Amino acid sequence: MLTDRHKQIRCYSYDAILKLIYGVLSLDWSTRRDKAHDVPSLKDWQQVATKSALNTLPEEEDDVPISSINSFSLSLKERLAKKQKEKVPVNKQSCFLVDQPALSKPYYVCDNLILQEFYYKLSDSKESIDIQIYQTSSYLFVAVLHRDKIVLWQKKRDHPLRHFYKFKVFWIPTEAKSIAFADDRTTLRHIIVVFTTEATSIELRDSKVQSVAIDSTLRRVYESTWIREQFEHHLVQPRQLNPNSNNISLSESCNLPYPSLPASVSIPPIQWTLMQQLPFYPDDLPPTTLTTDYSIPPSYTTVITALPTSAPPDPVALPSAAAPQLFFATFSKQSFIIDITGNLYSTQVYCWTEAPSHIEFIQLDMNISRWYAVGFGPTTVEVLDMKTGKLIQKVMHGASVKFLGRWNETVTEEDKKTRIRFKSLVWSCAAKERSHVYMLWNQ
Repeated sequence: MLTDRHKQIRCYSYDAILKLIYGVLSLDWSTRRDKAHDVPSLKDWQQVATKSALNTLPEEEDDVPISSINSFSLSLKERLAKKQKEKVPVNKQSCFLVDQPALSKPYYVCDNLILQEFYYKLSDSKESIDIQIYQTSSYLFVAVLHRDKIVLWQKKRDHPLRHFYKFKVFWIPTEAKSIAFADDRTTLRHIIVVFTTEATSIELRDSKVQSVAIDSTLRRVYESTWIREQFEHHLVQPRQLNPNSNNISLSESCNLPYPSLPASVSIPPIQWTLMQQLPFYPDDLPPTTLTTDYSIPPSYTTVITALPTSAPPDPVALPSAAAPQLFFATFSKQSFIIDITGNLYSTQVYCWTEAPSHIEFIQLDMNISRWYAVGFGPTTVEVLDMKTGKLIQKVMHGASVKFLGRWNETVTEEDKKTRIRFKSLVWSCAAKERSHVYMLWNQ
């Protein structure tokens, strides 16, 4: 999560943060569930910070001297903590607060360690606009978006004291709105870069750039949906077109044609907001919404044997093994499913109350292929059904919202295969000069 754009991105020790939480809540650290890891020594952590600052590659990790940067500030804080500790009773010395005028903020000291200091900064990471994370079984990747470039960081996952090092830098012509990772089901392949007027994919291996076109059908559906929204919320309802009819059903109302827009109202240019890879293949969408590129016509036998009085057989979705990876492309308050070149997968439209700044995809039951999209707008949190496109629930509305993170858990099945199970989404909400933290929990 990004904070102030004028500050560098910090990488904290997870074990140190966890122990800090235990200390603040007066919990016994020895009762933690995972005892395989513990807070590293200050010397080991300084070694990690030094390697990252020097951008040391994994094969060059041996014999890197420990930097003395920040050693004075650490020593000062430790001395202040020692003075404060002398005033604290012995039975309360496991974790206590140090808050003195010489310090810029309060510090917690637990077992003679200042746990808030177990972090290092990614070099040259000021003025960051967006940050995305992608992990494999062996590596962890972090992409940091700046005004004129994207910096890709990498670290090994074989040891908790591995550091991030700068892997690649991609220069971009203008400031982008968002970035996202994309793979080919087995290997990380692209970084998706979204600008206001276009989206591009950058090949990680050779830095080749490919534009994502806007499908002509997508453009038509977007414009008709925008017009419908204007008449539903701002201008006139379709049922008002016939003043002599007072009892028009909702279904009849939706089928009535919309009048032409006034000359003073014009459809705004279509603008990109987000583009992110779908974690599943949406083969359960209504068959009539599938485009010809991603559907298979019914077989000859099915057509011949169909009753003349029945509706014509529906096409079926192209098998996932034969289809490329699909993406969720968002234009202002509308989202569509496309491939990496921009071809439209389905005419299904997903409408949001506000243009989302972040979208998460969740599956409540691992054994049922039913997915939902959770969109985080400036003041809303909404849940849409990916199969029908309908709004399931508006969780928040009217207060400032910021997405914080996602919790997945690893589940081992009877055949000893592991699967990822969605557990929760976490976000904050600012109201009346206070910030509240909320969680969407999957029991």
